[in-house]
Amino acid sequence: MIKKIIKGADEWILRDGSLKDRTTRGNRALWYHHTGLIETIVTLEMARKYGIKIPISLEQRLERAGEIFIRGFEEHSYMDKWASKAHNS
Repeated sequence: MIKKIIKGADEWILRDGSLKDRTTRGNRALWYHHTGLIETIVTLEMARKYGIKIPISLEQRLERAGEIFIRGFEEHSYMDKWASKAHNS
């Protein structure tokens, strides 16, 4: 089950560090990006506990996702390039 979740995370964390259908949540983009990060980090910790290999590219994209959160937290307008899509907002 954890391997399946890791595969999903590998698909929902995009190359630029945004989270598919999360970072594009309009005025709540920062909140949904943050909750997506929490889910991803918990999943990776479970995978590590059970010795499941985590793709290097996933860890790199997760790092970018963290940077997006920090920049978005410091200045909310930074999220606008994703939030303007307003997915489910």
